[in-house]
Amino acid sequence: MTDDDLPSAEEILATHEEIEEDYDMKYRGTAVAAPRLKLRRLLDDIEDGDRYHRGAQLLRNLLTAHFFEDGNKRTSWATTLRYFEQYDETPAETGDILSAVSLCATGGRIVHKNFSLTV
Repeated sequence: MTDDDLPSAEEILATHEEIEEDYDMKYRGTAVAAPRLKLRRLLDDIEDGDRYHRGAQLLRNLLTAHFFEDGNKRTSWATTLRYFEQYDETPAETGDILSAVSLCATGGRIVHKNFSLTV
């Protein structure tokens, strides 16, 4: 992870490559030119805050950017889980923290009132 605690562009690409191998994906690689540069910009857009808010932004930004031909959700989720695991944190399942993370991850829109994250 980089000095500011987020994964580096190289780490995200390595995670995606692992997922491509593990799932034997038919469509591999990135869907954008200069993926390292674009990932660095995406990481720069993540605002300061507690780990859950930063993790939610990381998850949302990676997912909505669609940088990869396939496996965007899996890469986003795996990267975010690794981010939490480096601090011995886990995604919240219920309560106030989940509400804050879900609102941040959806850009402030409430998409479903009662849900839980499962690994």
